[in-house]
Amino acid sequence: MLSKGKCNVCAVIVAGGQGKRFVAGYADNKKCTHKKQFVSVAGMPLLYWTISAFQGCCIIDSIVIVLPAGDIDLWAGKIMRKFNKVVGVVPGGTNRVVSVTNGLSAVPVNTGIVAIQDGVRPLVTADAVMRCVKTAARYGACIIASPSKDTVKLVDKDGVVTQTLDRRKVWRAETPQVFKKSVILNAYAKLGTRVEVTDDAQVVELAGEKVRIIDGECLNLKVTTKEDIRIVEPLLRKRK
Repeated sequence: MLSKGKCNVCAVIVAGGQGKRFVAGYADNKKCTHKKQFVSVAGMPLLYWTISAFQGCCIIDSIVIVLPAGDIDLWAGKIMRKFNKVVGVVPGGTNRVVSVTNGLSAVPVNTGIVAIQDGVRPLVTADAVMRCVKTAARYGACIIASPSKDTVKLVDKDGVVTQTLDRRKVWRAETPQVFKKSVILNAYAKLGTRVEVTDDAQVVELAGEKVRIIDGECLNLKVTTKEDIRIVEPLLRKRK
């Protein structure tokens, strides 16, 4: 059982991307005037839905937001006025490692657990956050993930299948990804900022630490294209 009095929990919500794949999904890019994290969905910017899930989660004590550097002047004040758990808004960097490192640098000193979340996963639930935090508090590192329902192929550069994986061993990683602060700070300190990774669990794995997996949620989608907006919007309207 996690004792909040002894181990504060901070969420680092990473929304520092430029959303190039999202904008490219529009035949006329003028129709897409915002990066995807700021696009209005079901009456609010997409990022606000994600922040709201952590704002409303009783186990979360504080929140740090990572934004594109050029958007901080416009959005930081709005976010901090709306969400009282947000204690800092910091600039992202040239890759995920830099962005998350910047976010970790703003985590309050009394934080014991860090939950790292994609800013464009707006359907994350408080239950998922709670389960992941409690598991990380016990084991040091935990992510939510979903077992693959599809057969997964490894393919070479020529588009030829080289191996069919056992789908019983293949899981699709989601966020939140939650760590004891000492575990994630040590892992990023070992990695350096030039290495490309696709999630934070990979950083911890490369540092030689074990990462636990718990069952994710089928609706915990990451918005990448405009088609994803069409999927999440009616679900967010129901939540609203």
